[in-house]
Amino acid sequence: WGPDTKAPGGESANEAWERLRPALADLAADATPVLIVAHKALMRLILGHACNWQGTPEIKRGRLYPLTLRQSGLPRDNGTPVRLEPRL
Repeated sequence: WGPDTKAPGGESANEAWERLRPALADLAADATPVLIVAHKALMRLILGHACNWQGTPEIKRGRLYPLTLRQSGLPRDNGTPVRLEPRL
C-alpha cells in the first residue's frame, strides 16, 4: 500500500490528508488546547506528518502522543509518547 493506493470505494492516504489538514488548521487557529481522538489510520497520518515517519508508523495502545499544530495545520512532534497507566 502506498500513499495513493485506495481500497474500492475508499480514499487514499493522500486524499485523507488533504481532507484532514484544513480541520487541523482550524484547530490550530484557536489557542485552546484540544485532545484529538481518532482511529488508527488518521493517527498514522497525523503522527507520520509530525514525525516525518516513512512507511507505516507503529501506533501503540495506551499512549498519548503530544503534538503542536502549526497555523498551516501541519503537526509538530512534541517528544516522547506518554504511557497511560490504568487506575484501580
